[in-house]
Amino acid sequence: MRKAFTLIELIATIVILGVVTSIVSILIMNIIRNVKDSANKRSIDNYGRIADTAMSEYQSQYLKYPTSFNKLGTYCVCF
Repeated sequence: MRKAFTLIELIATIVILGVVTSIVSILIMNIIRNVKDSANKRSIDNYGRIADTAMSEYQSQYLKYPTSFNKLGTYCVCF
């Protein structure tokens, strides 16, 4: 009756664990990259909406569009 693992069995187990770990880490890195990309897209969309709102408020007050983004400073904290 055997009481211990052989060296081959231990090496095989370590190799299998290494392969599984590398595959899982690649999948997790892809998920993190996708989440960052979608967050960046949402941020760009939000900045666009903020700029549109600031331009609309400026245009409704002065009846013309601003000639530079510096004039939108009081209407929008993003510039």
